[in-house]
Amino acid sequence: MESIAELANKWESAGVISQEEAELIFKSLDSYLEYEFEQIAIFIKKNDAEAGLCVLVKMTNFLSAAGSKVPGIITNLQKTIKKYQFHASMLGKKLGAKSLTISIGFPIGINISLTWDI
Repeated sequence: MESIAELANKWESAGVISQEEAELIFKSLDSYLEYEFEQIAIFIKKNDAEAGLCVLVKMTNFLSAAGSKVPGIITNLQKTIKKYQFHASMLGKKLGAKSLTISIGFPIGINISLTWDI
């Protein structure tokens, strides 16, 4: 059985996720989110917010893709929405963003929007 990190890498290169893979993600969602949040925190501490933002964007897109197959994934994010919000906010501050918006819906999934003045 593939780990969630392996599935994320596979999805990143292939762009598709199967029903079976989405169900595995659903079952392992908490541990996957903890791992990714830890990675983001490491990048924030290293003052590499750009890399942290890439992790957040990949995680968001990956969960949206899986959530389109198993809608419970999006619903289960309610347990970690504060952590999601905290890490996205920290990244936004480090990157000098003027504002941050996070929206979660179905069938679209998760959307993060950072804005900057130009």
